[in-house]
Amino acid sequence: MDPSWTAVIVAGGRSSRLGRDKASTHLNGRTLLERLVNSIPVDIPVVIVGDDPGPLGRSVVVTREDPVFGGPVAALAAGVAKASTPIVALLAVDMPHGYEVATRLIPCLDERQVAVPIDSQGQWQQLISAYQADALRNALGRLVSIDGASVRSLLDHLDIALVVIDDELLIDIDTPDDLVSAEANIP
Repeated sequence: MDPSWTAVIVAGGRSSRLGRDKASTHLNGRTLLERLVNSIPVDIPVVIVGDDPGPLGRSVVVTREDPVFGGPVAALAAGVAKASTPIVALLAVDMPHGYEVATRLIPCLDERQVAVPIDSQGQWQQLISAYQADALRNALGRLVSIDGASVRSLLDHLDIALVVIDDELLIDIDTPDDLVSAEANIP
């Protein structure tokens, strides 16, 4: 366990492809948010960017991006503003293995400013990534606007480590079919 990082969980999107709020969607008896939060050791600070979920069985900080629904860069900016650790990890609420992926990305920050996973097809999965917090704050300050900005535009201002991660750890739940598949494969 490494208390030198903060988990920033992005949980405030519109969830239009899934058709319902992702954070409160149940996967085998627990909400996606509960599963992710409870997978993170209690000595790691957690910032949830989204609506207040109520009690989760551990201490968390809840904030909201500005503007609301401003996208993942706006959410990341809101999260890092609440972090006091030298590293932050961006975790999407719809990625049940987010904590495990973060623990594989963080060691890559010794020489780089951000670590981004890539899957077996070479696709970047930048909605789960780890950042040196000061470098992230500087990169956010270089953007013309964070409202609607793409994560790729943010990454253009950072020294990136691409990290190959097993596809099964990069599962995300974007559609009803993704949820059915996850229910069959994740206990």
